[in-house]
Amino acid sequence: AQHYEFKTNYIDLTKDREVAEFFAYTYIDENGEITRYNGTKNNFIVPNSINNIVPTALGKKVFENSGINSIVLPESISTIKQYAFKNANELKHISALGVTLINSEVFKNCFSLISENMPLVDTVISESFKNCSMLHSIDFGNSLTKISDESFAYCGLTECDLPNYIGNKG
Repeated sequence: AQHYEFKTNYIDLTKDREVAEFFAYTYIDENGEITRYNGTKNNFIVPNSINNIVPTALGKKVFENSGINSIVLPESISTIKQYAFKNANELKHISALGVTLINSEVFKNCFSLISENMPLVDTVISESFKNCSMLHSIDFGNSLTKISDESFAYCGLTECDLPNYIGNKG
């Protein structure tokens, strides 16, 4: 039988060498908020623990103006804070299965964003996805209850599944 090795563009943070490199450039506070990343990798699967601290939030401006292309967050992260990915023009994909709150301007001007996987999001604050012109569809599952002003302004949305949303659409 032949053996085929599958290679991915993601940095697999379960491998020791890559984990050490990610940790060397990642800052996390005692409450579990990832406050800064200043490495050079563009694709991530963030681990369930960083320096023995469980990540709970992605902090303000962590990847703002960065060249990040894709990221998978652990289910322990429930909040993405303001401007976390603002102007990250190369961001195409995000998977954040535990996120419930997307703060203001998180993905603003992420012109390349084409897919999101965040089924537990219940709140999207103002201008979160503003100018995400390549984002054509969203599906936040059954949890979404609040969308603030201009959350999806100037987006490329053509399809939107909001089965339990009862508030005002911004």
